[in-house]
This record gives sequence, structure tokens and C-alpha cells, in this order.
Amino acid sequence: MTGDAPPSPQTVHAGCVRWGPFGILIRGAAGAGKSTLARIILHEADCRGEYARLVSDDRTILSVSDGQLFASPHPLLQGKLEVRGLGLITVPFQPSARLHLLADVIDAKDGVRTALPGDLSECPLGVRLPLMKVVLDAGAISAIRFGLNCLYPGQGFDVDTRD
Repeated sequence: MTGDAPPSPQTVHAGCVRWGPFGILIRGAAGAGKSTLARIILHEADCRGEYARLVSDDRTILSVSDGQLFASPHPLLQGKLEVRGLGLITVPFQPSARLHLLADVIDAKDGVRTALPGDLSECPLGVRLPLMKVVLDAGAISAIRFGLNCLYPGQGFDVDTRD
């Protein structure tokens, strides 16, 4: 980014969760499992006693501040998470999160293997972020957690908080 004014906010078809210190933008085609991945992350964090909150589901507003990319919910969908068979349910939410990872939910047949975490990246609104292709299976959560630890060592889940 240069000294120019930041780009205008943009609404995207994606969800976002804050898991520990990390903001994760969850993207994918309609029906790919974006809301499901968000629910799994929220559940996993709850089981581990970790902080996690929904930021947005389905429609996410992206904005740039001080060269960092942030996500916030569409005002009509704040605190709402889609659960197939139940509809929109109300859950605790966080009004915004700085993004650290783009997680694209893909079909297993489209799986991409990269040599190192961070080999893939994209630049939404001009801010480069690591991109991870996620297959919605039993290993998705551990893959995201491991990827975040590799991308941001000493900043999150790998910090030993034992006495």
C-alpha cells in the first residue's frame, strides 16, 4: 500500500471467524461448507477452552486500515450463522477482526498441495494474505491450526501457556 487513501470497503460472499488471535476469512462456492467450517472452528475452540467468535456469515465487509485487512459483518446478519435444517441462528459475535488467513473451502478432488504454508497468497483490496485451500473433512481444523502456527510462529496456538 502507498500513502494513497485506502480502497473503499467491499462486500464479499464469505464468512469470517476470529480464532484465538487470528482472523480467518472463509470463502467458497455456494453450498461448499463455509458456514459449516465456521461452526466447526467455533466448536473446536469451545472444546479447547479457546477464544473464538463469529465475525460474519455469508456476507462480509472487507476494509483496509493502516495497511491491514479487516472483516466485519453485514449489518442485517450480525450474530447470525446459518445451520442447514435450522436456518439462521443467533450466536455470540465479534464486530470486526483483522484478517490473517484466507481459507478457501474446496472439494477434495480439487485439492492443492503446496510445499510450504504460505506458498499461496492473494491480495484482497491490495493487502497480501496467505491462502489455504481447505477440504471440509476430519483434518480441516488441524490443518488450519497447523498452518496458522507455521505462518505466525510464537503468536498464537503454539505459545506454551503452562506454568
